[in-house]
Amino acid sequence: MRKDIFSLRHFTFVLLLVFATISSSHLCPMYAQTQLTNIPTMRIETFDGMGITSKTDYKLARISVTDTTGVVYYDSVSIRGRGNSSWDRMGSKRPYRLKFQKKEKLLGKGYAKAKSWVLLANADDKTLIRNAVTFLMSERVGQKVVPAVRFVDLYLNNTFMGNYMLTDRVDVRPHRVDITEQDTVVTDPNTDISGGYLLEIDGFTDSEATYFHTKKNLNVRIHSPEEEVINDRQYSYIQNYVQTFEDRIFQQPIGDYMSMVDSTSFISWYLANEIAANLDAWWSIYFYKERGDDLLYWGPLWDEDLGYNNTTRVGDVSTSLMSEVGFGKSQGKIWMQQLKNDEWFRRATADAYEKIYNEGLTDFMLHVVDSLVDELRESAEQNFNVWSINTKVYEEINLFNTYDEYIDCLKSFIRKHNDYLLAEFNSRRPGEPQEPFSLSPNKYYRIHSAGNENFVIDLTDGEITEGHAVCLNLKDDDALSQQWRPVILKEGLYQFVNRQGEMALCDYTDSTPYSYSLVLYPINGNDERQQWYLSDPRANDAFNIYSVTTGKHINNRGGRYNVGNEVVCYASSDKDATSQNRLWIFEEFADVENEPDTTATAILSAQRPDYALRYVPAAGRLRFASAQPETLTFNVQVVSLSGQVVRSFEAREGCSVAELPNAPYIVTWTEGGVRRSVKFIKE
Repeated sequence: MRKDIFSLRHFTFVLLLVFATISSSHLCPMYAQTQLTNIPTMRIETFDGMGITSKTDYKLARISVTDTTGVVYYDSVSIRGRGNSSWDRMGSKRPYRLKFQKKEKLLGKGYAKAKSWVLLANADDKTLIRNAVTFLMSERVGQKVVPAVRFVDLYLNNTFMGNYMLTDRVDVRPHRVDITEQDTVVTDPNTDISGGYLLEIDGFTDSEATYFHTKKNLNVRIHSPEEEVINDRQYSYIQNYVQTFEDRIFQQPIGDYMSMVDSTSFISWYLANEIAANLDAWWSIYFYKERGDDLLYWGPLWDEDLGYNNTTRVGDVSTSLMSEVGFGKSQGKIWMQQLKNDEWFRRATADAYEKIYNEGLTDFMLHVVDSLVDELRESAEQNFNVWSINTKVYEEINLFNTYDEYIDCLKSFIRKHNDYLLAEFNSRRPGEPQEPFSLSPNKYYRIHSAGNENFVIDLTDGEITEGHAVCLNLKDDDALSQQWRPVILKEGLYQFVNRQGEMALCDYTDSTPYSYSLVLYPINGNDERQQWYLSDPRANDAFNIYSVTTGKHINNRGGRYNVGNEVVCYASSDKDATSQNRLWIFEEFADVENEPDTTATAILSAQRPDYALRYVPAAGRLRFASAQPETLTFNVQVVSLSGQVVRSFEAREGCSVAELPNAPYIVTWTEGGVRRSVKFIKE
């Protein structure tokens, strides 16, 4: 946060550019250049002298901006309306988009140099500052991209329109979303098209924009590269990338989505929307991806005028989570409903929020409110001389007769909602992470039914032939056919090999929901029918065992505890966690002689005694192993021998290197003030 954020300089223009090309004939039509209040005055004069009636068709205008330093003029600026529902609902006080002939550093040093800028009307926000408070708060909680905040008194064709907020348009630009801009048509098939991409989950659709739809039917708009530039290869690349992310969060159990997101921007984006109580948060979600970076970054926040208890559609949300009551159930809320059940997400949000709350979040936000009110009081008075202060514009819950009453209501909400979030996130915090359950490839196990510990999974007649069925049988310590060796294909993914004949348990069903076959088959690590996940342990350490290829669960057919009763695969249902017919207990029975542990290859074993860097070939992942994973807070880079950083990740999250070419790399990090590195060969 800049030290002068609340100074007059933060909210007034540093007007540096005077155009030598503007002729005196362009200056004469502009009206008297006086400053209405203590904030800058912007005057817009359309060439035709008429108002702005379209949000699609631009018209030309002249603009002047007056502040204590003087006047700056801009000629032949294009202007049109903007917004979706905000354009229709705001009556005569509507938002606008400005487009200059060339890139302008409109707000001065430290801000974007761009053609396009936005004027927000804040017509249904009687405080005038909900957007500004949220943008400034989002920087405090860790957002990397924060739209500019500047207020002006606006005249249109010499008619005073009230107080407006001048801010950035969300686009690819230094000091905005600062990623590689793909602004030319790519024809070379060797061109790196991994970034940058600016995307939006968009509840609205624009027939002139470029979209793709995920399997969950979310509308994802590609803002950059623009429609005139993007080719089929780029379109397919980013569509597949986002689809992979969605697929992972809907895997059962939830997949490795964390390796695809920048956790700082993701958690701060989520928390900022919850703090702002932005019901529109999941209706419009901006996120982006940089070239050569495997992570999706989240933000900036946008469209916050319905936040902080400012819509009647839901009512009082001072003690509610937006992930539960917010709009967008057919859009981004689909993802949030899934992610809020993930233990990593719940723990990360609780930890991050507790930290920023204890560091003075509420006092900071109240100070922002007070500073903005001090700056805008004169302008607010002028605004409400034109626009009624106690008339409903859209869906406002509260109507008051004075500006201070609206401000007091906003501050009261901030206090109450921030306190609620602390308690709510802590109540949802999962227990401290336990060492994940893992079967040992050096052991044979008997697999008991949770409903009757005397019955285990065995082979019909104890025979070993291809396609032979499995069944329940009474425990027999001498029966090799009741002993199963797990082969770890990657973390949490197993084959089960029978000791009697070294054949693998196989889900041989087709895609129909009521096919039952569970058989033995020759061992093949690439055959997904032989690949099995375990659910999180239920009561008494009992697990679901379910197929990668069909998702079906191993089940004791009919719940009958008879010798020879079929063990089959049933479709998943709401009974998975409760039915003892599909819950199984693993009992260690015997050691596997001369069976090496092939779960991972340690490529760094003793840089420090309490952690090691490991490479898991089957999963294509680098990860740090530690008895104290909470200490793995340092950042790690994977560097090619040419010096290019090809991966960056936080140590405790690990990183996928599956898509990297087979080659030597240097893995490097700084921990405890010491720079460490190790050579890693991907084969």
